[in-house]
Amino acid sequence: MRWRAAASPLSPAPTMTTVIASTLVVGDGGMAKCAPVRSLLPKLRAMGTTRRISVIHVGRIGALAVALGIGSAVAVAQAASAQANTADAASEQTAATSGRAESRGGESRGAESRRPAGTRAAATSAARAAGGRQVAASRRQIGVAVSDRLPTWSGGGKARTPVAAPLAASVPSAPPTWKPGSILRVFVGNGTAENPNAGMLAGNGYSYAAYIGACTTGACNGGVGGLIGNGGDGFAGGHGGAAGLLGAGGAGGAATTAGGTGGKGGSGGLFFGPGGAGGTGGNAVAGKGGDGGDGGDAGALSFFGTGGVGGTGGTGPGGIGKSGSAGRSAGIGGRAVTDVPSANPGDRARGIAWPARIALDLLLDGGALLGLQSGYVAMFARDGQVVHASTAGYADIASRTPMELDTRFRIASMTKPVTAVAAMILIEKGLLGLDDPVARYIPAAADLRVATSQNAGPDGTIDSVPLDKPLTVRDLLTFSAGIGGGRDGASDLDRLWAERNIYTGSGPLEARVDRIFTAPLYEQPGTRWRYGWSADVLARVVEVAAGEPFGDFIADQILEPLGMGSTGFLTTGDSRDSLATMYTQNAAGRLVVVDQPGGDSLDWTPGGSGLVSTAGDYMRFALMLYNEGSYQGVQILKPETVALMTQAEVQSGVLEDENIEGLGWGLGMAVVVDGDATSTFDRTGDYWWSGFYGTTFFVSPSTGLVGVVLSQNQPGPYSPTPYAVYIAQGLAFLGL
Repeated sequence: MRWRAAASPLSPAPTMTTVIASTLVVGDGGMAKCAPVRSLLPKLRAMGTTRRISVIHVGRIGALAVALGIGSAVAVAQAASAQANTADAASEQTAATSGRAESRGGESRGAESRRPAGTRAAATSAARAAGGRQVAASRRQIGVAVSDRLPTWSGGGKARTPVAAPLAASVPSAPPTWKPGSILRVFVGNGTAENPNAGMLAGNGYSYAAYIGACTTGACNGGVGGLIGNGGDGFAGGHGGAAGLLGAGGAGGAATTAGGTGGKGGSGGLFFGPGGAGGTGGNAVAGKGGDGGDGGDAGALSFFGTGGVGGTGGTGPGGIGKSGSAGRSAGIGGRAVTDVPSANPGDRARGIAWPARIALDLLLDGGALLGLQSGYVAMFARDGQVVHASTAGYADIASRTPMELDTRFRIASMTKPVTAVAAMILIEKGLLGLDDPVARYIPAAADLRVATSQNAGPDGTIDSVPLDKPLTVRDLLTFSAGIGGGRDGASDLDRLWAERNIYTGSGPLEARVDRIFTAPLYEQPGTRWRYGWSADVLARVVEVAAGEPFGDFIADQILEPLGMGSTGFLTTGDSRDSLATMYTQNAAGRLVVVDQPGGDSLDWTPGGSGLVSTAGDYMRFALMLYNEGSYQGVQILKPETVALMTQAEVQSGVLEDENIEGLGWGLGMAVVVDGDATSTFDRTGDYWWSGFYGTTFFVSPSTGLVGVVLSQNQPGPYSPTPYAVYIAQGLAFLGL
């Protein structure tokens, strides 16, 4: 594939033969195999692309990512080799047995707590003194899990397992131990319980895990890191220590008193490093739970720095404490992370390896720079908690409006899983049956017939026969209803369905469904998977069974309970503020605005498309599915219902004209039945779906990974295939 040369920096580079030709190998597995494009066809078909390219060559390591990784590792190894920690092994053991609160994946272990959906804290600023140093920290509602830290050292030159390591790829040789009071300790060395701050040049601040040394009561603030080094973790509601130039901010301590406030995360390094996570608020025996601490900011000039996640509020009879706001990510290359609460308050995520996160950001930044898309928003969660989010490019190129985490996107066919969940809610309520005949809710379905030929006879009519069995709700959910999709085809039957396109003309959902039911079905219900308007027909079934308009039902039963406040159908009078501009490529390869994208200014509520949403909103929906039907204590579906939806009813042949190994279809979404057979990044048991405009989500129960990647590009004759969206998914998997 080639893209034409263009003068604009947002246009594709000449003779570019791949979207991004290299990925980063992390972990012990690496890239086990290449991914044939035929395995991506279902996702590309959902996005509306019809291009056929046999193979995408996914390389090993991008040169820039290698340089970043090696350079950082060398720098940190050199600095760390001079560090020392005078704490003895007995002190370490005492801390370990006194309930040390470790930080992993951006959350501190503490009392289990809950955060209400949709919490957004206003921007604040915080400053505190630690060892004579002032650390400024301004915050807004963004953050990321801190999965890695610089290595720390125990006394006697013995290496201690680091909590995590974003800046070092290997453990350096053991440092010398400076004698107490040595002048060298002023410049190089780790903080201790008695002197928590690290040396001025290099060293990690001390992490309190118990009352010891200089802190025997109250809140214990973590030590400040050196110019190269991490801030220490706080304890008992104490604040995390700040890093210097390079390093991660320390995590705020979880509250240890009833209704206490969690500590604030420390600021990340000025040039490199994430802010620390806020501490969890304390549970209350009486009254309201304590507030969670704010996440620490990334450095003001940071490259790839991220703000820390805010701590979750504690629970109590009087209510749930306020969640801490996420740390600001204002650096040059810093990345923002949403304040989407974890699926289960108190859970700790394992995170995604930092090289994979950097490679992912480089991929999306490169795609926007080359003009493959105007921009992207990507968000990934692990173990129910958001661990990475990034933005790239522009929501509107002309006004230079950047992509933000709250940018709204037309999600197109990602509406279909929402419609499927709506139907399953009614099934759980007993208002709808999985095997109910559709004619019970849509009388026109009783007169349906099935075409015996796709071409008309001499008299101009298409021969047809009656249904062998009634069309059922299950047939609609499994896309085996025989319902077409209005695509331009060569047959007379294709043209007949195109004339009755459910997305053209005027009228409510009821009239549109009645119109398409005047055409014969492609095949007998339940005999073949066919991508079409089944979800739109299902939406009509839902509103009849529920006794209210489809849009109102999903708002009441799904969107509002999950805190999806930016999600809904885009009607004529709705504001277009924060909505990403739709683009496509012209013959010169330049991005041009699509004046009236499909799905804009709706006077009806379809079930197969039409929703607009944000990455954070849709992540809440995906986390609900991952968490077996509940999110933040709100039960949308029963676990057994989610299990039923995500098992393959259709075992193979997801595309009617393709035999895609390993891929099937559940109730409203694609299901991977054999991850090895797909030759993609998918694992067996994963489920996902995509949208026409370059949007996708996936849930991987076996790995705990959930992802949402959004762009806004209408496919056309000159539009590149959106490989970057799926390579981003692959990079996230490689970072596990």
